[in-house]
Amino acid sequence: MEYGNKTSFAVEFDLDKNHGGEWLYGRICFWIGGSQVGNFELGTSLRDVLFEMKYLVSDCGSRDGSTLCSLSQSDAFFAIDSLLYGDGRNARSGMPETPARFDITIPVDVFDEWKVYLFECEESARIVFKKNSETQVRSHLLMRGEFDRVINETYRNLDQLYDKEETAGSKSGRKK
Repeated sequence: MEYGNKTSFAVEFDLDKNHGGEWLYGRICFWIGGSQVGNFELGTSLRDVLFEMKYLVSDCGSRDGSTLCSLSQSDAFFAIDSLLYGDGRNARSGMPETPARFDITIPVDVFDEWKVYLFECEESARIVFKKNSETQVRSHLLMRGEFDRVINETYRNLDQLYDKEETAGSKSGRKK
């Protein structure tokens, strides 16, 4: 299943044929500007993805990055990254508080090799991302609210799959 547009921003996921009931074993990745982000072939528990996505959904509409918007893609990436994972030395004065809201990487194994940040400017949003083993930061512009729409739609559909499997499991006598 694909939500969004791969040439802009999309989330792709597939449920395995033998998906383990409410564990929802399957595969997931992001598509950012036509580039696949995440190890789709590795596979993971989409239930875990669903549980972690609630934080992305709760931050929808609150990723205003006013001071980040004037920075280069590399400077913006490393400013956020330094605030989240470093000592803050790469951060500039006037950086937004609560930088975790800019981190849109779902903390599951298929995204372990990536860091992906999103912040919104006046009329657009910018995703800055890189694979940990690479040196170059990549960037892609989205329409403001585009990420929120796609992530909400993905979340709703994963939640429906989970509810369906959880209900089927309780009817067959499996423990939750």
